[in-house]
Amino acid sequence: MRVGTDSLKLLAVLGMAALAACNKDSAPPPPPASPGPAPPAATYSVGGTLTGLSGSVTLANNGGDARTLNADGAFSFGTALATGAAYAVTVTAQPANQTCAVASGTG
Repeated sequence: MRVGTDSLKLLAVLGMAALAACNKDSAPPPPPASPGPAPPAATYSVGGTLTGLSGSVTLANNGGDARTLNADGAFSFGTALATGAAYAVTVTAQPANQTCAVASGTG
């Protein structure tokens, strides 16, 4: 079988086109990097200072996260709240022969 010069030129052009398609410069750019994880939400702790206690008292924040305290001093609840979340501290168990009250217990 005899191949004409036009056929050889066509094969050469097709071969060049195939090589051009493999060029690294024509590869698509990599996808943009992801922004990463979102920063954690800001939180705050609720607590206060207990004074005048004789015995033990149990306080709760928002109806849960109870703390039983046995002495005067600073305290805080174990569960942090999201910034802007409401809090309401209440006495859930009074000490014997005393009545405790919470001052400025909501916000």
